[in-house]
Amino acid sequence: MAGSRIEKVGNVYTRMRGMLLSKTFKVKDEPPWFAVWEHFPPARDPKWSKRTGDRKYVPRIFYKEDVIRAQFYNTFKQDEPLDLTEDGNLLPCDVFVKKFHEVLESGVTPKEVFAATEEALKSEGMVLNRKSVEIKKGPIEEALTRIPGKTLGRS
Repeated sequence: MAGSRIEKVGNVYTRMRGMLLSKTFKVKDEPPWFAVWEHFPPARDPKWSKRTGDRKYVPRIFYKEDVIRAQFYNTFKQDEPLDLTEDGNLLPCDVFVKKFHEVLESGVTPKEVFAATEEALKSEGMVLNRKSVEIKKGPIEEALTRIPGKTLGRS
């Protein structure tokens, strides 16, 4: 039934009711939601053909932190494997972003924030290995001024 479009014909309730009536499913194998649906049917019938909202435009989600992360991964190399089994561990990039915001709020100029954050983390004992060839994507302070608002979402 790879090419079947049966889901467009009826909703899940009508299809399950049809299978119970045709004895494809036994009454004892009836799913728990079936009795609830019969007692409390939805106000409007859920249809496959209904469209929700305008699907022509999907907005791009872009955070200030994305610019910082891109600059981090362009500047530093990651030699050590990441241990994702422990919940409390932050990725080096996330530690950098967190410290970046702390340094930015302390009054350092936007041109010096990246270097000041690097120095602050090195003084705390974090090892940051620079790549031998740096890829320049553009000044971080320029990118930060183009994104409206303060820190958005992730931290």
